[in-house]
Amino acid sequence: PVGTATRKNTVVILNGAGAQAVNQGTLPANAFDDLTLSKTGGTVTTTGLEAEIHLPARGMLRWQRLGVTWLESDIDVDPARSTYALAHPTLEAAWTGALRHRAWRGSWAVRFRDPQDRSSWVVADVGVGRRILEEIWIDLEASNVFDRDITELHGVPLPGRWVTLTTTWRLGTP
Repeated sequence: PVGTATRKNTVVILNGAGAQAVNQGTLPANAFDDLTLSKTGGTVTTTGLEAEIHLPARGMLRWQRLGVTWLESDIDVDPARSTYALAHPTLEAAWTGALRHRAWRGSWAVRFRDPQDRSSWVVADVGVGRRILEEIWIDLEASNVFDRDITELHGVPLPGRWVTLTTTWRLGTP
């Protein structure tokens, strides 16, 4: 990290990414994720900055995080051989958090991404859960609530809205 500051349980983190060239072979594409460029026919040089603010728990609010990542990439890649390079983000931002009140819990995520090809998108995810017994929870989660058409990798669409219902049964003591 470039710097970290803490004040009354609020954490601010800054990370700076150095320039990184990716050539033939399988090498990490950037410092922000574990995706790789496999057998690419060119070079991607990325510099950037990542900043996060973690806010303290307060009342029902268990945690909250605001994050921004800005990347500047010099891309010299054949699009037919590396679709990841064109979907490489220039700006990402997210606001996420979780709530808890007695036998109820909730969560949210609002995410923005602006890739190299400028097909930017915003999606929202929400979840709510209820403890049925001490060791059993039922959770309902909705991802991409507004059913946005989004593409993570250039030309490959991600699913629209989807809803999951989960039952968790914890055996033994935590």
